[in-house]
Amino acid sequence: MMRENKMKISKQLIKYIFAAGSIFLIDVILFYFLADLLEFNYILVNSSLFIFGTVFNYVLSFKWVFLDSKNIDSHYRNIKVLILVVLLSLLLSNIQLYIYIEILNIEKLNAKLLSSVIVFAWNFLGRKYFVFRC
Repeated sequence: MMRENKMKISKQLIKYIFAAGSIFLIDVILFYFLADLLEFNYILVNSSLFIFGTVFNYVLSFKWVFLDSKNIDSHYRNIKVLILVVLLSLLLSNIQLYIYIEILNIEKLNAKLLSSVIVFAWNFLGRKYFVFRC
């Protein structure tokens, strides 16, 4: 049973890395283009891209990564919890960007990459244990 659970988590993590990684690449490219090259406000750019990425990530997570009909109560419950997980993720991401860019003087793209590590971990765990409960 424990071995089965570890295999399930490993499979979910690999799928999540692929799904989130694809969205992450698009996010980083657009962030660089909009925040660095066009010099739009990096917090607004990050927040906008985060919302779009979240929608696509939810669809991929629901349909492909965490799909287990025994553990999914309903889309409605999932979306309510997802909103909470996403708001915490966005807050975490924006606070990190602010600290890295404004206080530590790290370049925007590098700050985005650094903040993504912690946000990625929180997003996987938040979706796995709170949104999809599997």
